[in-house]
Amino acid sequence: SSPPPSDDLIPLAKLAVPPPSPPPSPSPPQFPNPPQVPSPPPPPPLPYGPPPQPPSQPPSPPLPPPHPMFPPPFPPLPSSPPSPPIPPPQPPKFPPPPNPSPPPRPPSPPPAPPPRPPHPLPSPPPPNACIATAPCGENAECSPQHKGKQPYKCTCKKGFTGNAYSGGPDKCRDDQQLYLEELFGMNKCSGCRYEPAIYGAFESVNISNVLDIGVGACGVVRRFIEHGLKPQGVEAVSFPLEDRCADLLAAGIVSKAALDALPFQDSAFELVTAFNVLEFIPRDKLDAVLAELVRVARLRLLITVRLPDFNNPNGLDPGKLTPESFYPRAWWEERLEAHGLRMSPLRQSMFEAQFASLGKKRSIGAKGLGMEEGVFVVTRVPAGGSASARATERLKCEGCSYMPLVYAVYAPLAQGQGKGQGGEGRYSLARTLLISPAACSLVRGMDAHPPQGLQLLQGLARNEYIVEMGCPDLHDQGKVTFTQATDTILPYPTASFDVVVSMHDLEFVSEGELSQAIQELARVSAGRVFVVVSVCGSRFETNTCAASQVDQIQILHSRTWWLNQFNENGLIEEHLPRIFERRVCEGLSGVT
Repeated sequence: SSPPPSDDLIPLAKLAVPPPSPPPSPSPPQFPNPPQVPSPPPPPPLPYGPPPQPPSQPPSPPLPPPHPMFPPPFPPLPSSPPSPPIPPPQPPKFPPPPNPSPPPRPPSPPPAPPPRPPHPLPSPPPPNACIATAPCGENAECSPQHKGKQPYKCTCKKGFTGNAYSGGPDKCRDDQQLYLEELFGMNKCSGCRYEPAIYGAFESVNISNVLDIGVGACGVVRRFIEHGLKPQGVEAVSFPLEDRCADLLAAGIVSKAALDALPFQDSAFELVTAFNVLEFIPRDKLDAVLAELVRVARLRLLITVRLPDFNNPNGLDPGKLTPESFYPRAWWEERLEAHGLRMSPLRQSMFEAQFASLGKKRSIGAKGLGMEEGVFVVTRVPAGGSASARATERLKCEGCSYMPLVYAVYAPLAQGQGKGQGGEGRYSLARTLLISPAACSLVRGMDAHPPQGLQLLQGLARNEYIVEMGCPDLHDQGKVTFTQATDTILPYPTASFDVVVSMHDLEFVSEGELSQAIQELARVSAGRVFVVVSVCGSRFETNTCAASQVDQIQILHSRTWWLNQFNENGLIEEHLPRIFERRVCEGLSGVT
């Protein structure tokens, strides 16, 4: 049978005569809705943590709607009143327990605010703000300032130094360029401080041919030219010459050259100067530069360097310039000595005295040289094996022991104390010439104890180095002069001296030059020659004499051989037996 139509589709018109139908199927019993029980109040909050949540319950199945033909047996119960609102959770009275899980990373702190300037900076300068005082120069900019009446001023840009208001030579210059200019002496003439003392210290020396090393801005070279000298200058870089010495560069007076390879011949200059240059030479090049200075110098050099002043705490600071060799004076003396340059103490004292005297007049160096000023007046030692070197080995005054005998032979008769073979006054020391490697010492001795009637005293050494080291002051006074070791011609007129004394001089000339040397002694003498030579034997030569051990002696023969040489060249031995019968120093005060 077909299922009965749904109840909600039965037409209402047919309800008057209901047809017979099978008994309805039993429907499930209908139960009234259970009474609504109010929800229990929430439990009190725990002492810590969030409030507990009630356990979740599955929802009740919905009740079927009541059938329109069969009303519910019981009326529906009234709906339950709404549950009261849940109070908000209270903060815990105690801190929560530590969480076993790792704590979260703290948030990064916010960036620190920029520091506030001590004074608020003014706003950027308006156009032409600095022109109210003066326009800014080259490489300068208008900047705000915190002090002063003007809110803006001109300052050099970063990396520049100078006058911010100038566009001339003192304008803002690049710092690196300024360092190079100061290093090469373009803004300061270091040698100009010492140049005036040169002329007085080398007064009688022909120093017209001078070489200046490290000319910089050519200040010293220009002063040499004004003083009548003929200088040459060398600089290791070209930009100082092109910027400050263009005229001298074009004239060939100064040139660019490596200081360790100078473009000059050996012994080309009478004086070589280096003012505050050597301390800035790289250490691995210093020895090569010193060797070049020695090579081109004939004899004399003047070197200045800066030294540390151990008496002044600030004296150990080299200053803005950083020297390569910042050492005390003893270090430099040892270095110069290693290159054949020996200190000339007398010439050094003459230079320092001249420097101090000129400093008082010019307010430069009025107190003399400072502790940090290293001035070295040095002399080139003659090359080993040369005639000059042989002569320098006999700087000891061996002839000084014979001077009492010279006084005894000639001075008493000159004073009228006796008669010679030709009458009273035949012998005289009024005009005396002393020729010896020890000429400096002999002249000083006669100056200290002059014989009566002394009018003219001259000394001569056959080596310039001896005079430079022994008596540069006497050379400046014209009392001592020198000739070359190979020059046997004496620079004096004929018969210009009463007595010519030659002590340990003739044995150092070669045998080929000996005859001319003896003839020159006879030419310049008015009649008397006193000769002291080293001999080996009286009549015959012997190899056992002490003079044979002296390597520098060129001629070594017996006394008879020497007498024959004198006779052949116009000198005859004069016998004075009465002199040797007297006591040598009798009646001579001050002579031992």
